[in-house]
Amino acid sequence: LYESTGRYSYNKGFNKAAIYSLLLGILPNIPGFLVTIHVVATENVPEWISGMYNYAWFVGFGVAFLAYLGFQKR
Repeated sequence: LYESTGRYSYNKGFNKAAIYSLLLGILPNIPGFLVTIHVVATENVPEWISGMYNYAWFVGFGVAFLAYLGFQKR
């Protein structure tokens, strides 16, 4: 855990894989959020995409988890 070049290393206080994973986990929930706050019209976004916002915690966690695993394997 404390190795400077180990699996969980970071640069200047930030783990790039974790930041990218966080952003990728947020990304699929944005269209549903915009529909919910009425910034984007409902008919402009497919129902299955805006419906994912109802499960935002699970979708975001799943995407971020898989992205982080992918970044760690690189």
